[in-house]
Amino acid sequence: MDRSKRIKPVAKFAHQKERDAASELGKCRSSLNDKEKKLQELLEYRDDYTRKFSENNDTSIDARVMQDYRLFLSRLNEAIEMQRALVNQGKEACDLQTENWMGQRSRANALDKVVERYQKADEDKKQKQEQREQDEYSARNGKSNNDD
Repeated sequence: MDRSKRIKPVAKFAHQKERDAASELGKCRSSLNDKEKKLQELLEYRDDYTRKFSENNDTSIDARVMQDYRLFLSRLNEAIEMQRALVNQGKEACDLQTENWMGQRSRANALDKVVERYQKADEDKKQKQEQREQDEYSARNGKSNNDD
């Protein structure tokens, strides 16, 4: 069996791993987009809530209302910070997945080059074998013509 035929399944497997890594990268980016969107929604909600509270309470504010406002705002800020942490984790995961995909792509491309090199070597070997056979045939026919 030719070397190129023996290594083709390895190259095929490498391409499958590259496709899998690309798929995982796509999922990672989609998840990151969702987390970033949720963070943006939380930030916009906090801004709207703060703006509406100050518009509706220009005059004196009941201490209880102010305490509830501060408590709610504090919890909202905690949720925002938690979401920021999730976004940062998502970015790190996507960076790692990008590196993984690039590594898989690099391996697949390297194996493609090996397959091409082996195919060329196999073809050269076949051509040399055919040339030897033709030379031997010509030598035999030339010798038998000389014997007559």
